[in-house]
Amino acid sequence: MIKHRKSKCKGCGASIIWATTSSGKRMPFDAEPKAKEWFIGLEKQAHYIPVYTPHWVTCPKAKDFRKDTSNGKA
Repeated sequence: MIKHRKSKCKGCGASIIWATTSSGKRMPFDAEPKAKEWFIGLEKQAHYIPVYTPHWVTCPKAKDFRKDTSNGKA
């Protein structure tokens, strides 16, 4: 199992972990997995893996962190 260093959300104080997307951006996730599911890898072996929820889905303060894109800028 992969160990992640936990931090706290600056908006709501919940425990979060960070991952890096394929484009190199950091993305917050709830620190506890919502479920575990089976996954069959390329080597045809089954793995039981945790499934994490992006923190902006559950954070009551998520809108405070969104960038204003109404003027065409990100």
